[in-house]
Amino acid sequence: MLSFVDATGKDLTIMSDSWKLLIAAAVLTFFTSDANASEYKFRVSCGTGAHVEKYSTGIVDPGKEYWRVVAGTANGGCSVSDYNDSDAGLPENEHHGAEAGGQAVKPLIPLILPFLF
Repeated sequence: MLSFVDATGKDLTIMSDSWKLLIAAAVLTFFTSDANASEYKFRVSCGTGAHVEKYSTGIVDPGKEYWRVVAGTANGGCSVSDYNDSDAGLPENEHHGAEAGGQAVKPLIPLILPFLF
């Protein structure tokens, strides 16, 4: 560990915060893996029509309700409901692995950043 004081008198330590970056990298790695993936489908109904949002997750899976919120956030002003067999003919937007995980992580970034810096 290397420690020094900057011009403002703030104590700066190098290496002690490295574990934070390693944890963040590990969490993001879990989102990129398709092993043990779960699949969630939701019907999204808007004034202009309806479609299906499909999320295939990685190892870390925050759960169905979380993905429902992600679908609602991505489709503001639309209603989101559970997928059923009658929705099979609707257009489908697919989100896989890192892409789906990235959508899940975006709302967490403001919460994670203060702990990293």
